[in-house]
Amino acid sequence: MTINLTREDFEQAIKSGASVFEGNTIPDTGKPSGRYYRFIRVPLANGEHKVDALYGQRFYGTLEKKPVTFNQEIRFLCLVVDNAKTVNETQDFKTIFCRSSFTSNSVIEEMAQKLFDMFRENVTEEDKKKILKGSYYDKIARQNAFCRIIKGYKNYRSPIDSIVDEIGNGSCFGLTSTNADELVVDYLANPTGWAERTMEKIKKANSGRSGRLYGITLAVVEELTEEYMRKYNSPNTQEIMFRLLVEFAKQYKTVRLVLNINGKTTEVKYPVKGMMNSDILYGGGFSTCNITPRSEENRIEEFIANNDSQLEDNRRIPIKYIPEVYYGNKLIWKNPNFANT
Repeated sequence: MTINLTREDFEQAIKSGASVFEGNTIPDTGKPSGRYYRFIRVPLANGEHKVDALYGQRFYGTLEKKPVTFNQEIRFLCLVVDNAKTVNETQDFKTIFCRSSFTSNSVIEEMAQKLFDMFRENVTEEDKKKILKGSYYDKIARQNAFCRIIKGYKNYRSPIDSIVDEIGNGSCFGLTSTNADELVVDYLANPTGWAERTMEKIKKANSGRSGRLYGITLAVVEELTEEYMRKYNSPNTQEIMFRLLVEFAKQYKTVRLVLNINGKTTEVKYPVKGMMNSDILYGGGFSTCNITPRSEENRIEEFIANNDSQLEDNRRIPIKYIPEVYYGNKLIWKNPNFANT
């Protein structure tokens, strides 16, 4: 007897709670795949929700055509919650019925957000003083804010990304005996209080002190990052001044900087992509290395050195020496603080 298994048949078998089911798989195209699957469900937890693991063994050919070759490996496909929702699907699962791009209904990011919120709730003033001592994490916060506001999150890794990695590789802040699967199953089966339980495990672990400190550090840096982000929308800050400059300039490839140092003036073309660097705000100004050709770069460095002997680095153009920025003859930005320098 031929047993065909469409996506609808598969979903119905999941809902029925069947522990084993099998058949010739029919992809969404409606054409037989030439593969026979045997699916096996293994109970994992039963709390607020029931959680099972679904495995599959793939055969090539149909049972009516002997001999049938098969992949002896039984592969993990997904987790099943309450005989309905599939979670953390693998690529093997996604390609059974559809050949489209692989996406996964992962809950790890959701877990990471809850755990991060718990770290934020547990930050103390003592933690802040210890972590922010020196300038290292302050610099990271400034760079994070710059990346979010000016660069639109390009190449940005959030604290949630870091916690996703912690959970995904099974370490989770020092819980080396707890793998990612156990954490996910615990969250799916009993989501209430999961973050609190996990936090207590981190505190009690042998390496929990360092694990907790890492999580708390992420929370403290995020809080400081948000403070810097607010400056990009606050009046009379260097951050909003620079944000407005970038917003006006980003539609162009190059702009013309007007330099005025102690009454001496000159101009130079500058690439807009060279502005996408937090060092302009926090590291002394526009780097001359972005100026081409080399003769122009040398000319500007010499101009700076000749007119401000006190400046330690003539390879950067301080914003305070730029009263105006033009595109051609069009004024696109005027330095509101220039008269005060």
